[in-house]
Amino acid sequence: MPVDGGDDPVHDLRLEEQKLISRTYVRAFEQTQPILVFAKLKALVGRAAARCAESICTAIASALTVFIPQECVRYLRHSGYAST
Repeated sequence: MPVDGGDDPVHDLRLEEQKLISRTYVRAFEQTQPILVFAKLKALVGRAAARCAESICTAIASALTVFIPQECVRYLRHSGYAST
């Protein structure tokens, strides 16, 4: 059995399968990006352990300052809101 794959159809099949999985994973990750942003915001607000409306609003405002402008631009561009 060749070590480098050469004429081994099983090895070639595994390489194609890995490429397909990689492409699928990247697409899936791109589709979940808005969910990840929301999850980050939710985690930051949750750490504040706010229990009333005013403290929740304060916690949200505080959590939003953690997002850097470049992160917001990437999110908006990826979501299709890029300026033309």
